[in-house]
Amino acid sequence: MSVIKVTVYEDNQSLRELIKLLIEADNKFACVGVFEDAQKIVEQTQELAPDLVLMDFDMPNVNGLEGIKLLKAHCPEVRILMQTIFEDDDKIFNSLQAGADGYILKKTLFNKLLESIRDVMDGGLVMTPSIARQALRMNDQKRSATNEEFALNERELEMLQMLVKGYSYKMIASEVNLSYPSVNYHIKAIYRKMKVNSGLEAVKKATDTKLF
Repeated sequence: MSVIKVTVYEDNQSLRELIKLLIEADNKFACVGVFEDAQKIVEQTQELAPDLVLMDFDMPNVNGLEGIKLLKAHCPEVRILMQTIFEDDDKIFNSLQAGADGYILKKTLFNKLLESIRDVMDGGLVMTPSIARQALRMNDQKRSATNEEFALNERELEMLQMLVKGYSYKMIASEVNLSYPSVNYHIKAIYRKMKVNSGLEAVKKATDTKLF
């Protein structure tokens, strides 16, 4: 895989510098820009062409949620990973609904940042079970569907259910005793059969249709 290029939006200067160091500690990643707010996010994204944007929720001038909407309107192909201090379900869920591919708590940056970026770039959805449950509650009035609509096999259904519960690829691999590449292979098959392009779309379609 080619180097994953990341831009960082964070209003705390010390944390910006730390995140840049964390990203550049692995030669499979490159931090191509760090910024204190999302005021010029469209121009910066078009100029730097990152694969993924790591974005704080609370920033001056243009905040994270507004930044997501700008990116989705002008640079829809870019992946977005949100970062936050507190696990605020409503704020996080609104960001996912706006188009973010997941979120990470700042207290887990040291241990989870690169893994989360990799999961998002592989098409995974990075979120916690509490957010997954909220997604289910928000869609509990939608129509039901049978698996005949998607023709998923037993293993694929099992993995999709784990995605809905908020499992990461690494957690799924551990749960089903498969390697990370094998999990990635199966989940890409799920996306193809469900005609979606990401974990968020797969989870949304599964919850919209009340598959589980």
